[in-house]
Amino acid sequence: MLRDKFPIDPLFTLFMEVLELVGIKIDPDDLLTRESTRFPDCAVIANWWQMRMMALTGDAVGALRMLEEALAKGHWYHEDALHNIPDLATLQGMPEFENLVARCRNCRLKAIAEAEPYSSGRPG
Repeated sequence: MLRDKFPIDPLFTLFMEVLELVGIKIDPDDLLTRESTRFPDCAVIANWWQMRMMALTGDAVGALRMLEEALAKGHWYHEDALHNIPDLATLQGMPEFENLVARCRNCRLKAIAEAEPYSSGRPG
């Protein structure tokens, strides 16, 4: 089962298993790449899944590339998630990975510093 190979996200895994059950064979990476182009608002999620799949399958270079691409597009992930998700355990301690994690942290801190309070325009 896909769940055994890629325990990344229950909904994504279920979706891939349903496709498999109805006879549609597609590489998860190909699907994510294609659909993140069609639905750019979901690209950050697709990138997250791809990075995790690559790390799980031993493709550290690809996983690091996905994180670099996310940062280049202005996306970032919380450093706690990057350090605590078991799927990324093979990347822990790698200088390239830790550098990218530090960049994500800086992006998060910048976003917090630049955030403006939301106002609905209604008093009180």
